[in-house]
Amino acid sequence: CIIEVTLMDNFNFESLKIFLTVSKFRSFSRASNYLYLDSSTISKKIRQLEKAVNRQLFARTNQGVELTSAGVAFRKNAQKLLTNLKELTAPPTIDWDTLRIGILDNIAAYHYPSLISKHLTQFKELKISVKAIELVRLFNEGQLDAIIINEEQHQDISGEFFEAKLCKEPFGIISNHRAGLSAATSLTRLDSSKLIIAPRYCPVSQQLLNLFDSPKDIKQISYTNTVLELVALSSYLSILPWQMVQSLVKNDHRFRASKLVDFPPRTISLFTRSHDVQNILTSQL
Repeated sequence: CIIEVTLMDNFNFESLKIFLTVSKFRSFSRASNYLYLDSSTISKKIRQLEKAVNRQLFARTNQGVELTSAGVAFRKNAQKLLTNLKELTAPPTIDWDTLRIGILDNIAAYHYPSLISKHLTQFKELKISVKAIELVRLFNEGQLDAIIINEEQHQDISGEFFEAKLCKEPFGIISNHRAGLSAATSLTRLDSSKLIIAPRYCPVSQQLLNLFDSPKDIKQISYTNTVLELVALSSYLSILPWQMVQSLVKNDHRFRASKLVDFPPRTISLFTRSHDVQNILTSQL
């Protein structure tokens, strides 16, 4: 069937649905009840459709309506077209092997190792970094489809984005097993000269440096393994995410943990450019 361009406004998803419903029930009134539309709307839409395709699709009878020969041919094409329209309007299918994901190292290791190991060979690209700002830069440049980082880094993201807050996590103090820390510790009880933290590029470290009177006394080291060995062998302490602290204490008896009670928890968030990418990831996180 050839449809004139000037009449395309009358030829749409709704028109096809009405036509196929009338042809199924062979009745305008039964189609009206089925679609919850009044009979005048059904009649109007069919007239518009017949005008659009320039042929009569139904013959009126005492029992209702019957498809004309043109209507029978049109029904076959309409069913195909309706299927195509549904496919066109359906959400795009996103496979894991199309995704380029960035995730902060300690989040990957202590929150989502199962997800990463499950899809490690499928990701188109997986970028794990200790620097959230690096992941944000790649996201801003369009080189990553999604990043999982601390929520407070969102101010560095440019353009439109979607955020899904995944979880909140407090911080803890990690010390060697000889330290006399209680199960919960306040920042006010800590000696800044005995602290080792990540460098200032870490937003958490920025907060800590702003809280202490003598931030210059705090040691800043980029590499977590080095920090942990120094803590294990000395009286230095470090402030790390609580999930990480608990895991370290459980697996290495050189350490002791103390929850930090007066420091705000971090929010771990997923940032994407589309709801489709957000949905496929949050369904697994």
